[in-house]
Amino acid sequence: MIDHTAEQNRQLHLPRVERRIDGLPYFHYPEAPITVDYNGRKVKMYIPAEQVRGLVNSISEEVNLASAENVVVIQQGGEWFFRQLAALQNFSPEDQRIVRIETKRKPGGKEVDVPNPNLVVGLKERRVAIIEDLVDDGLTAQIMHELTGGTVYALYAKVGFVNQELPSYVSVAATIDKGKWVGGNGSDFGKVAAEKYGYPDNFPRQSPYLAVMPESLTTDNSIF
Repeated sequence: MIDHTAEQNRQLHLPRVERRIDGLPYFHYPEAPITVDYNGRKVKMYIPAEQVRGLVNSISEEVNLASAENVVVIQQGGEWFFRQLAALQNFSPEDQRIVRIETKRKPGGKEVDVPNPNLVVGLKERRVAIIEDLVDDGLTAQIMHELTGGTVYALYAKVGFVNQELPSYVSVAATIDKGKWVGGNGSDFGKVAAEKYGYPDNFPRQSPYLAVMPESLTTDNSIF
């Protein structure tokens, strides 16, 4: 006999997936997210690991690394996602066409600085794939597109409402709640979380699931 109550409770722990007008999935935050221990700290689970793996497979069908003249990998979060794609496509993570580049937030967080822009000089005339883990407020994606003319491929984009339009130069596997401070799958909780709540650096970047910290920090900046 099927235990309907157990199944209902299980569904409350999982994100409800809604299909957007553009066909992308939007993952609603679970009604009753599971609290899990990751490296000694409590986090809430947003998207389970098995669903994340499916999303990586999905975006892998959208970008052919071998056909790009250059692959720009945003450090450090984009490295995790890039290596998942590279493994799926048998593409060497040390291929000579790869350009690894750091971006930094200027004071106030409203602007993005590229410390070594010379690394991408001349890429506008080439077919460029930009690999990022997460399109958050869109600033990094915007500046990298402006510098290279390439398409930004990421696992997720944060949106303020289900059908919020994404920039034409952004290709993602899924959209998620803009108001949730997420980590895992390449992303960390960031310096604000580390300073305010004592999270370690790069936490929880290597988590196989998408995690949300229990505290009430939210994000509220977006260019789209």
